[in-house]
Amino acid sequence: MPEGLDYSFSHPSLQCVRNSGYQFVARYIGDPDPNSLKYLDAAELARITAVGLSVVVVRETTAGFMFTDSGRDHAIVSRAHCNALGLIGIPIYYALDVDPRGLSQSQRNAVTKFLQDAAAVDGGGKNVGLYGSDDAIDWWVGHSYCKY
Repeated sequence: MPEGLDYSFSHPSLQCVRNSGYQFVARYIGDPDPNSLKYLDAAELARITAVGLSVVVVRETTAGFMFTDSGRDHAIVSRAHCNALGLIGIPIYYALDVDPRGLSQSQRNAVTKFLQDAAAVDGGGKNVGLYGSDDAIDWWVGHSYCKY
């Protein structure tokens, strides 16, 4: 199974990442902000691919954004960001950056609706992934609205 590394504000040496045996990096996408180190931009994408790494993209604005925000709106912005980078048709992973074991039923339902709405406007579950703990992956991944 390929192994990857994620990072946000602190950017490691990509050659060191590659030399350490990683095949990909996970990078964040958001409301494109050219001044933010957290979000992937075209120059960084070029550096990533130049050393032979692949990239997966993760959408996260705040830890609990999937409880209150629209999956539809996030999918539209995220897909536009990917398309602008030339990452056409790749899956977008949505980060559930909380321990899902402590979620209320209402919060679980909100995550499900978020993922369903994202899939509905972004070509279905084949374009939607969840980035989170083993429990989160067990609960949501593999449904028609979330493949990865």
